[in-house]
Amino acid sequence: MRGLLVAMLILALPDALEADCAGAQKLVDQAFALEVRDRVALLESAARECPTFGTLEALGESYQAREEWDGAERSYAQAGGHLALQPGSEREHQQALLLYRSAQIARRRGQLCRAVAQFGEAARRFSGQELDQARAEMQQAESEWTAHGLTAADIQCSLGTQLQAHKDYCDGEGCRLFHDASVDVPVQFATDSAELSAQAAEQVAALARGAAPFVAQGYGLEITGHTDKRGSREHNYRLSVNRAHSVATSLAASLRLPFERIRIVGKGSDEPKYPEDTPEAERLNRRVEVVLLPAAAGRAAGARAAAGASGAAATKGFSLISAQEYAQLKSTPQSAQAEVPEVKSLDLNAPQIIIEAPDARADVRPPLRLDVRFKPAADAAIDVASFQVIYKFGIIRKDITDRIRPFVTLSAAGVIGSSTSAIPAGEHTLIIRIRDSLNRIGEQMVTFRVAAT
Repeated sequence: MRGLLVAMLILALPDALEADCAGAQKLVDQAFALEVRDRVALLESAARECPTFGTLEALGESYQAREEWDGAERSYAQAGGHLALQPGSEREHQQALLLYRSAQIARRRGQLCRAVAQFGEAARRFSGQELDQARAEMQQAESEWTAHGLTAADIQCSLGTQLQAHKDYCDGEGCRLFHDASVDVPVQFATDSAELSAQAAEQVAALARGAAPFVAQGYGLEITGHTDKRGSREHNYRLSVNRAHSVATSLAASLRLPFERIRIVGKGSDEPKYPEDTPEAERLNRRVEVVLLPAAAGRAAGARAAAGASGAAATKGFSLISAQEYAQLKSTPQSAQAEVPEVKSLDLNAPQIIIEAPDARADVRPPLRLDVRFKPAADAAIDVASFQVIYKFGIIRKDITDRIRPFVTLSAAGVIGSSTSAIPAGEHTLIIRIRDSLNRIGEQMVTFRVAAT
């Protein structure tokens, strides 16, 4: 990599500078015959004569070897001003190199928030051994940073650092944003639980305070739950969605953020941040990732088709019934109500439907969480395409499957998702149906009450 930098020192320069740069190149050659920490004087002279990316980056590295952090950061910042001269693929690598060097300095200075964010930015641009090294250093920094939870200032620092990196290294000409700004928050749940403990609630409250300035600027939030690899894939996926839902519900209430601007995602154990099989890697993999969704890019949390059991359960929120429809149902005489035919008889070997949520035992506050499991008999499989949801009011039966299916994750194991915040207060009844491969129909009904807000 060093030979490449030396070779690039005089590339893409105007003809008028060639003489000066030829002299500077001699100084660079002399500098590279010395130990890294002893190169400062020669590289300073070369940079004054011919300030190129390679010279300035090498100067920063020499300062860094001497632990002269201000000089190193100044040199890296100046090198960043010459990124536009680099071709596309080389430019991306140089971006990664500057971010990686800056992250190392930030960690040595105890600025762990900035270090983690910049290591992450570098890792997204690196490959091969450089990626492995950046990821290893990021894990060490993140372990120190998250050991006692994150404060609101930590969260603002992490998100702000990434947004600034996008501005610094993306000038609109041949560059691309690698990802939306995000922060991994160590929300600690009890084993196999999605309920916020007192400690978890305190961490989510800090998250709300940290995210508030960005929400005020118009950003939406994507909340992604991740688990470690203990347990089955399907179980972990369901648990991750439920945990993301708990965090999202708390954030929506704290920030007074419409649920339409929140997207809920569950990844289970499919996307570990660190692949190592160690207790610390597992701790860091159990996380809730919060991503800023920029409204200006058309990324406000909207509907996306569910991507199956291994995909992201991204949701604007499904709808059950509008306030106008509900008022009309309440005012319609039972004798005038039309009826959707019911299933007249159910086979004892039909699929079982277990409704985990909504909870019929307690008042529900929007958004409504739908969490249903399917359990077929041993001789059959679930026919996912047969999933059906009926809204029941008196003798009325209204098929609302099309209102729900695009916004939930549906698989042979069950269905999971969240509604919008617009559900009329009052009593509601849903009938859920599923068929198996032997054409036997399972049906389950749940009645719940939505509390007035």
